[in-house]
Amino acid sequence: MLCENVGGSYYASSARDEVKSKGGTGCVFVDDRTRAVASAYGSFPTTVIDSKEAAEIFSYLNSTKYLISYLKNFY
Repeated sequence: MLCENVGGSYYASSARDEVKSKGGTGCVFVDDRTRAVASAYGSFPTTVIDSKEAAEIFSYLNSTKYLISYLKNFY
């Protein structure tokens, strides 16, 4: 789930908890104030990106009706 932090008054952990409670399988939180790594949020896949990165994701989402994504292992 891609969660925008409109107004900057929410935390990634709150978004994560909400997505998880609704049956989601992961959370991408948009926040220009905070940068974090996925491991900071426990076992539920969560990461924080900035608005520039979010704009790239929204551009892709709006460019095609057949969405394909790839997760790269950066270890």
